[in-house]
Amino acid sequence: MGLFFKKTSKFDEEISTENKKRLREIFNDAVSEGESYRILYAGATDQAFRKGLIADTKATTFHNYIVGYRREDFQVVILEIDRAMIQYAEPLYIDIDEIKETNYYRKTRQAWFVYKNGPAYGIKIEIGDSDANARYTIPNLHQEKERELFLNFFERYTNVLRKRGYSIDRWKR
Repeated sequence: MGLFFKKTSKFDEEISTENKKRLREIFNDAVSEGESYRILYAGATDQAFRKGLIADTKATTFHNYIVGYRREDFQVVILEIDRAMIQYAEPLYIDIDEIKETNYYRKTRQAWFVYKNGPAYGIKIEIGDSDANARYTIPNLHQEKERELFLNFFERYTNVLRKRGYSIDRWKR
């Protein structure tokens, strides 16, 4: 093993399939007409910096989401769930008419929805895989097929925004 070796991601395909089934059950339970959406798992992190008298601290919060999307009407739903896949929050519906920009960063697998009138950065989701040793995300999720389907949708979504006159610079697949 040399100095520059690639660490392989280990996951169990059977557990991954079971996790995907559980994500579908949760989504269908939380969202009306949930079965009409395609879904994938996404994560996100928030960092807060606090200045202290002696030392500065950084707090990181990890989020787990189920992202549902429909190609027909460009409806996107984001559902936050706990790592144990038991509890979930109220679904957040993202209407394409509220969005002015999308970004996708291939290297980090981050997708962004930027609102016209809303938070400066909008909503960030990370659509990577997680291996069996994942500490803060749902472990054992391999979703290459789901990610490609979402990126096809996301590209079409972005093209609709471009046709509406919005300038989108940071979108590379």
